Amino acid sequence: MSTDARFKMARQPKEIDITTAHQRIRSVVQTRDFLAKLAAGGPDIPSKVRDEARRLHFHYPELWHLSKLNERFPEDWGTVAEVAPESPSSKVD
Repeated sequence: MSTDARFKMARQPKEIDITTAHQRIRSVVQTRDFLAKLAAGGPDIPSKVRDEARRLHFHYPELWHLSKLNERFPEDWGTVAEVAPESPSSKVD
């Protein structure tokens, strides 16, 4: 890599994170809930979509995983208690 290319890369402005910790945790919890709804969906949802949602939901982080993230990185992850009351925590079979 040329010196000019390295100089240009170094001068690139860093991205600004405009997502708050609360927004981040809420998004992850809502995505988990969405996958659960898709997996349990009715006949109007194709079986391939339900199967893929079930597979992804099975490996998706549990609420306690998210709580651990908040303990370790509180500036990046909001608390599960902020959003958990609106979230079903059961696994999809």
